[in-house]
Amino acid sequence: MLVQKRSQESESASKPAPAIRVLVKYGSAYHEICVNSQATFGELKKLLSGPTGLHPLDQKILYKDKERESTAYLDTAGVKDKSKLVVLEDLKAQAKRCLEMRRAVKSEQASKSISCP
Repeated sequence: MLVQKRSQESESASKPAPAIRVLVKYGSAYHEICVNSQATFGELKKLLSGPTGLHPLDQKILYKDKERESTAYLDTAGVKDKSKLVVLEDLKAQAKRCLEMRRAVKSEQASKSISCP
């Protein structure tokens, strides 16, 4: 009986997860995105970077009025076909990323000036 259960699990594991369509609101615009139901919110952020123009690290995704982590899975959070999500711009993350980019540029310039005679 246990062997039969394993074989059924392996068959279901080989089937791809169904794609779902989610409605995402950003500002006053709505975007309909088709995504794998077992994808993470991080993968959804990458898909939304094109239509919204926001970097994936600068996005906050709200589902049922709660911010969701990038590592959380859509299906475990309860996202189903035609669910509604809200994307907000994370200004703190954007400022932090900008500062890190400036530091990287300064350190690169410093290393170039030291290495060049």
